[in-house]
Amino acid sequence: MTHAITVTTQHVNAGDYALCHATTNDDRLVAMWLQSGKRANSPLTQASYLRTWRSFSAFQFPIVDEAGDVTGYTRKPLQAITLEDLQVWRSQLTGKDTTQKTAIATVRSLFSFAVRVGYLRVSPAVMIETPPAPTKAHTRRVLTQGNIERMVDACETDRESALIRCLYSSGARISEVLALRWQDVTPRDNGGAVLYIADGKGHKDREAGISAATYAALLRLRDEDTPDEAFVFATRNGLPVDRQSAHKTIKRVLRRAGLPDNASAHWLRHSHATHVLSRGGNVADLQAQLGHASLATTSTYAHAEAFSADRLAI
Repeated sequence: MTHAITVTTQHVNAGDYALCHATTNDDRLVAMWLQSGKRANSPLTQASYLRTWRSFSAFQFPIVDEAGDVTGYTRKPLQAITLEDLQVWRSQLTGKDTTQKTAIATVRSLFSFAVRVGYLRVSPAVMIETPPAPTKAHTRRVLTQGNIERMVDACETDRESALIRCLYSSGARISEVLALRWQDVTPRDNGGAVLYIADGKGHKDREAGISAATYAALLRLRDEDTPDEAFVFATRNGLPVDRQSAHKTIKRVLRRAGLPDNASAHWLRHSHATHVLSRGGNVADLQAQLGHASLATTSTYAHAEAFSADRLAI
């Protein structure tokens, strides 16, 4: 059972923190927390913690329905925040590693204090990890925006261009792209399109958006009499292009672009994810786009090496 907290103005350094006007239980808890332990003797520490709290309390957490879809965003009181919420918040932190680690440590401290005073039963913040350093393996799998543009420029056929663009713009797996039928491609008002990916990994259906340039490239593959049930990437016999042929196509494009041909279709997926988050994209939205079962998986891209991703219009 959780408890409400009562605090009077004498607990709070009102001149420095103006928390004497706290109106919520969370604010009252923070007032007590700032005046406890070593923090009480350090105005600079109190000011730093208060800034972190104000930023954290204003954070918009995703609202996820029973199907796992994000339906909106909202602020949450401490008692409603879960570990998954904290993982989303952590993935959106910016700045130097030391700044991010300080913010995480501050939130951990607040939640631990809440448990000690009976405001919470357990602290979900115990399981938050500090931002990991990007691994060499992860870094190697990410292409720069310039690399992607070189690949597109190196394409010699409409099919090559459409394949490279679609893999990167959607972030979809190569098996999912090759399984697309024209009936799975729905145009949007902004000139782009939405891909309906049926029976993706984990046997889950989802939607993935693509840019206007990518949609235009796909349309160049379609004749006027092409039926809706036809595969987007089809052979002359109407069968879907197989993965081996698609991988060979990607290798040819990489060589023409002067890039290492040990890259693969999955590099384009990794690149999409890293570029989206480096531009300030929302990790929950990206999770839905990629079809990840866990936000923790998607969050790893937030700490991959940053590249020159000024746009994702390809």
